[in-house]
Amino acid sequence: MTVYKEKLKCGAEVIWSVPLSGFGHVADEQPLPYIHFNGIELTPRYGAEEALIPSSIQSLPLPYGKLKKNWPIQQRLFNLTRKKINIYWRNLFKTFCRKDKMFYFLEQLQYKSIIDGFVGESPLIKYTRKFEIGTDWVIVRDRVFFKKKMEFDYCHISPICFFEDCKNIDIIVSLQTNYKKEVSSSTGKAICLSKKNENITFKNNEVLMWEYKYILKDGVYEKK
Repeated sequence: MTVYKEKLKCGAEVIWSVPLSGFGHVADEQPLPYIHFNGIELTPRYGAEEALIPSSIQSLPLPYGKLKKNWPIQQRLFNLTRKKINIYWRNLFKTFCRKDKMFYFLEQLQYKSIIDGFVGESPLIKYTRKFEIGTDWVIVRDRVFFKKKMEFDYCHISPICFFEDCKNIDIIVSLQTNYKKEVSSSTGKAICLSKKNENITFKNNEVLMWEYKYILKDGVYEKK
């Protein structure tokens, strides 16, 4: 597991990690920043009981959707060749080509760290998330590149999680969201927003981009 810790100039600590490509537990994942300052948790730290829907793989802020057709042969072969290593024995023999045709970016891409974030890739998709750290802000930029045409019954993009009652941070999302749900995390209940596209086809070489900006409010820290 690759975990990054950065400090804003105002003193707040920012933590995120490279996704485990489906070979771990939901509680091990932190694909968006966990931000805290002087004992105040400003954003969620993910993970709880993954068997429950509010804290399952769908609670993580990574894109996912349901395929319209059967699993593409390229993805089937890719999943067959990936290492069958899992730190949790109960998941050792699970298949990533789910019978319900749910395509989770967490599982379907193989991730690695890059200088300012991480990148996940499969024969169908290349997904990049980059982090930029400022004085009292963090910007996260996402880019999805479709290598092949993909059809979904529905697909959630630009997912963002936050504490509804947290007044100490502003989170600005570049895409307008249209879907809301409550999720559970190790830091309590949170809200997850996303843009849900229904009955959608992404073309070969199509690119999607969005970004999130986290801005700490003045009352959280004392400006110098």
